[in-house]
Amino acid sequence: MKIAIDKDICFKTGQCFFLHKDIMQEGLDNYPDPLITGEVPEDRLEEAMQMTQACPSGALSLRD
Repeated sequence: MKIAIDKDICFKTGQCFFLHKDIMQEGLDNYPDPLITGEVPEDRLEEAMQMTQACPSGALSLRD
């Protein structure tokens, strides 16, 4: 699974990078920027799922 971001619907609230600092950071454009590029490691998958489910705009998802 990989982290996907739909910048067209992102509210840029920062919830993902404030609450999940090991997975996401704030990018130079103020949009979320994944720290994990490529496949999310198995031991981080649950946290990544929690992060995507908590996104207020639904802009984050996990994709195969």
